[in-house]
Amino acid sequence: MSVEQLRVLAEVARTGSYTAAAQVLGYVQPAVSYQMRRLQQAVGAPLVVRVGRGLQLTEVGHVLVRHADAIFSAMRAADHEVASVVAHGGGLVRMVALSATRVTDRNLDTYYAESWLAAQGLAIAPYQEALDRRLATGAIPA
Repeated sequence: MSVEQLRVLAEVARTGSYTAAAQVLGYVQPAVSYQMRRLQQAVGAPLVVRVGRGLQLTEVGHVLVRHADAIFSAMRAADHEVASVVAHGGGLVRMVALSATRVTDRNLDTYYAESWLAAQGLAIAPYQEALDRRLATGAIPA
């Protein structure tokens, strides 16, 4: 089961036909039929039944559409939250490690910090050259 298959199902439910869903999604009708067939195989139950010239969701189809809508809502919320964090400068961790004698990028504190950040899925942006320049010009006392 994929998010794309769930999008197809939700659109079929909304429009009531594979052809209309295909038009809305920008697909050809056989692609929608294929995605629905694969989704029904994955679920192990029919999701739609023919009613006249249209389609109607089965009980399983209704359950899956309800969950698909929740998934889409969670995805939109995640997109908005991530965009907000990125817009406010989040996502970048700057770290400097100082020793008693000089600025280093590989001392023990940095090693542990890098290990911890890597375990969190984060990375350290290197600033050694900028720190060395500031030390050389006296902007930072040695």
